[in-house]
Amino acid sequence: MPCCKDDRSALVRKANLIYQGVAARSEEGLPIGNGTMGTMVWTSPASVKTQINRVDVFANGNATNSFIDTHEDYGYACAYMDIDFAGFGPDVFDGSATQSLDVYDASAQIQSHDVSLECFAAEGCDAVAYKIDDRRDDPEGIEIRLRMLRPAYVRTRSHVATSQLIRAGEIAILKQEFIEDDFYCASAVAVKATGRAARIRVDDENNGQFPVLPRSDTHIHGQEGETQIKIMVPPERGEFHAYVSSTATLNRKVDVVRAALFQLSKAEAKGYDALKMDHLAWWHNFWQGSYISLCGSPDAEKVSVHYAYFMYIMASCSRNDKYAPNFGGLLFSPRGDRRHWGTMQWWNNLNLMYNAILPTGHTELIKPYLNMY
Repeated sequence: MPCCKDDRSALVRKANLIYQGVAARSEEGLPIGNGTMGTMVWTSPASVKTQINRVDVFANGNATNSFIDTHEDYGYACAYMDIDFAGFGPDVFDGSATQSLDVYDASAQIQSHDVSLECFAAEGCDAVAYKIDDRRDDPEGIEIRLRMLRPAYVRTRSHVATSQLIRAGEIAILKQEFIEDDFYCASAVAVKATGRAARIRVDDENNGQFPVLPRSDTHIHGQEGETQIKIMVPPERGEFHAYVSSTATLNRKVDVVRAALFQLSKAEAKGYDALKMDHLAWWHNFWQGSYISLCGSPDAEKVSVHYAYFMYIMASCSRNDKYAPNFGGLLFSPRGDRRHWGTMQWWNNLNLMYNAILPTGHTELIKPYLNMY
């Protein structure tokens, strides 16, 4: 029996996530994604925390001879990113915090102690947009930290993983490279704050102006000691925006940093409000495609709720031309780039997420799965 047939937004929003207080674990955070790039959004007492993941980041290829156990390889993650509000002041996120995911609008909101944050994964560019509003009587400085997933240089037999912090004017960048024989993969994440003065800081010998150690493929000279780059935002009341872009490539000839900066420039040029309008237009149109509305018993309504949430998750992580998300955490893994079953795609596990897609009519969501296969 159909219910709420004429109010699609009300039907879909039954699947919203609403938390009073903070999630006990990062896995219980708020998931957002644009089909290629995504993250879980969660809190610590001082910070809003994310891990930028992509469907197209692989530490190694299928010809690897460096990982003896098939589940010991890694991939899909690009960087940790934290927005710290506390400074020397009191904790910000505690039992009074309100956290919510609006499934119909595909956006996350967090409010606590006169601090609020809204974010979404943008359409038309690989970027996450943040609106941050600090209304505290005595605001603290805000730090946006971009952190490596591992030390700057890691060698596993013939496989090498390197991470590099880069300053580009007011933009903080983290680049990863994975190399093994003929295999190559690189990713880059770029972050910029707009609407307030900001200062980039890398706490090494030259404040991140250039690498301290010379690059060498044959000799190990040690490794860079710093694993994070920070954007320091001054303590002021009011609103500002931040943009986090990412990109990845399997082609050595592609300048992955330049590509990430291009994605960032697209997001910044459009601006938060225009990005959000495009974002809402896509998602609201998506929800017109198909729906399930059941009522008459709590179990029947639960089916409708879970259908909407399932469609939200799949639309958030399976919309690109080439790669399905890894079944082990999809785009929402919050604990680095090692996954319980490794980075390979196991057919019997992956197809569990796609078996229900074809009857929904949203064939665009199954495209990455078929193209990858």
